[in-house]
Amino acid sequence: MKITVPPEIERALTKQAHKIGTTPELLVLDSLRQRFLSSESEEEPAGEEARTLADFLDGYIGVLRSS
Repeated sequence: MKITVPPEIERALTKQAHKIGTTPELLVLDSLRQRFLSSESEEEPAGEEARTLADFLDGYIGVLRSS
């Protein structure tokens, strides 16, 4: 896949990459990984079943009073 960015974004990427000691390409790849791949891992770990409200409140049931 090729992505064409406008000149002002290219300049900002080049400046930031130089500042942190990497290449613009690696900076973009790292940013895309953080943006798109980290959200998958936060959604639900592989092999773990969906949790219910009762699972979430497991340690708290009976502790709170709702009067």
